[in-house]
Amino acid sequence: MIKRVTMKRRRFIRNGAFAALATQVNFVKAANDSRWPIAIFEKVFEGLSYSELAQALAEIGADGVEATIRPGGHIEPKVAQAEVPKMQAALKAKGQRIVIAATHI
Repeated sequence: MIKRVTMKRRRFIRNGAFAALATQVNFVKAANDSRWPIAIFEKVFEGLSYSELAQALAEIGADGVEATIRPGGHIEPKVAQAEVPKMQAALKAKGQRIVIAATHI
């Protein structure tokens, strides 16, 4: 038999606030820890050139990008062999990198 647990409203709010605070503390710690890079999903930046993308990421303070290498993405799979090195070079010039490659596989 499952025991039903009830919680008072104040305790629920307090616990929620603590959970939210803990999440923020861990996020700030992760952002300052080089082992946990911050990657931005590039869908909203797909209209930019590779160098403009790198500049935008640098201004945001991200470590790199989640590159969309799939049909309808920033880089189409048919041209990935030629385009990914170009993107990588433009990002590297601004201290950025491809952290994740989002593909259709």
